Amino acid sequence: MSDNWDDGYDWEKLRTWYFVPAAAFFLLSIKGLQHQKTSVMGNVLGMIGMAVAIGAAIASVSDVLVWAVVVGIVPGGIIGLLLATRVAMTSIPQMVGLLNSFGGLAAALASLGVYEKNYEQYFQSELDFQVHNFIIYLGVAIGSITFWGSLVACGKLQVC
Repeated sequence: MSDNWDDGYDWEKLRTWYFVPAAAFFLLSIKGLQHQKTSVMGNVLGMIGMAVAIGAAIASVSDVLVWAVVVGIVPGGIIGLLLATRVAMTSIPQMVGLLNSFGGLAAALASLGVYEKNYEQYFQSELDFQVHNFIIYLGVAIGSITFWGSLVACGKLQVC
């Protein structure tokens, strides 16, 4: 092993594997949440998975973009903590619907962001370009449907 860490290994590819343990913890968390007796352990595993995912996100971005990850995580964490401590148990379904709508909005906006970026130099053929655009349109459509559908569901739960 060399002292300058430039041993020819592509460390960037290794960074993508940081998310595998996080996914494993999330799967174990879902398994633990199936029964009341194991639900506490399921919650703990979910929290560990989220901590690992946050660490992986920070480790996988370049030094220039670490601030962007932190700017996204800190306010989101504060808002999540406030929601978790202040929302009544009877309002959890509405909150889940609202949070799900934000996920749909994020998916739609991320797809639009990819559409705006110029990836044409990477396409080998016209079919590649068409498939790329189809996936973007599909992401915008599914994200938009999720956003509006979840808002409607949240509104119906709040009114009833």
